[in-house]
Amino acid sequence: MKRKYKKYGAWILIAGLMASLLGGCQKNTSSSRNSQSQESQGQGQKDSAKGNQKAEEEPGEPQAKGRYRETLMELPEGAGEQSFIQLTRGEGGKLELYTVGRDSSGNVLDGYQYVYDNGNWQRTENWQGITAIKDKGFDLDYVEYGLDGQYYLGGFDENYTYHLLRIEKD
Repeated sequence: MKRKYKKYGAWILIAGLMASLLGGCQKNTSSSRNSQSQESQGQGQKDSAKGNQKAEEEPGEPQAKGRYRETLMELPEGAGEQSFIQLTRGEGGKLELYTVGRDSSGNVLDGYQYVYDNGNWQRTENWQGITAIKDKGFDLDYVEYGLDGQYYLGGFDENYTYHLLRIEKD
C-alpha cells in the first residue's frame, strides 16, 4: 500500500515540475515590456535628480544595469602613433599600458610603459623591458604582471620562435 502512495506521489511531483517548466517558457508580453521601460525611465529620472549626469536614451532601449560605471579615459600623449601591445593591471593594482614605436618596415624601435596614477598617465623612463627586447631581438607581443611580482614579456623573433622573458627588478 505504501508503495502505491509513493508511486502516485512521484507522478504528481513530476507533473508539477513539468507544469512549472512549461509555465516559465512564456514570451514576454508587450505590457510587461512597457512596464519595464517605464520603470527604467523612472529610475533615470531619479538618478538625474540626484545630480548624476546620464545621456538621453531612446525609450524602450535596453539600459546597462549593474555595479560598474564606464569612464572615458584619454590615451597618454604620443601613444596614438604607437602600436598597442597590452593593457593590464601591474604592480600595486595600477593600470598599465604597453606600446611600441615601429619604423617604416615594422621593426620595433622603442617600447613604452605608461602607468595610470592619480588620474594621469605617467611614462616610465628607461623601462627595462625594452632593453631585454632589443638584446633578444624579438617583437614584443605580450606583457603581463605575474602573481609572483615579476613582469613577463613575450614575442616572436625573425625565425618565428616565441620567447618568454621574466623581468626581475634587479
